[in-house]
Amino acid sequence: MRYFILTLLISCALSLSATTDYLVVRQKTGDTSFSITTIKEISFDGTGAKISFNDGTYQSYAKGALVSLRFNAELSGVDQDAMLSGPAIFFDGNNITVVGEVCDVINVYSLSGALIISGDGNCLDVSDLIEGAYVVQAGSLTSKIIKR
Repeated sequence: MRYFILTLLISCALSLSATTDYLVVRQKTGDTSFSITTIKEISFDGTGAKISFNDGTYQSYAKGALVSLRFNAELSGVDQDAMLSGPAIFFDGNNITVVGEVCDVINVYSLSGALIISGDGNCLDVSDLIEGAYVVQAGSLTSKIIKR
């Protein structure tokens, strides 16, 4: 009996530690979820989102059909309530990504207004920035980021 209870407790502990982190794609027609371990890349452009998988397949979602993308686990730098109905600036600690708006350039300014770094496109590597607060301007969007 002790062996059975011990086996049951170990089994429960292992199943709890093996919880899969997943991405939920919420569309107007319903939700779909994917294990994070199967996702290679998530990309965005002016028309929507594309999720590429490790096996070479992908899923595309039109901007007008998407409601949100949400992770079931706290992932550093990911806005858990990111709505794709409008443009947004995301910062993961190393990269600035503009979603939902095509922009020619991303500018990063110090709080005193000096241009610190600039880059073309919808993604900018800012891993070399020193710790501090910055203002990001991309297209019609403006946001504050804090580099730690």
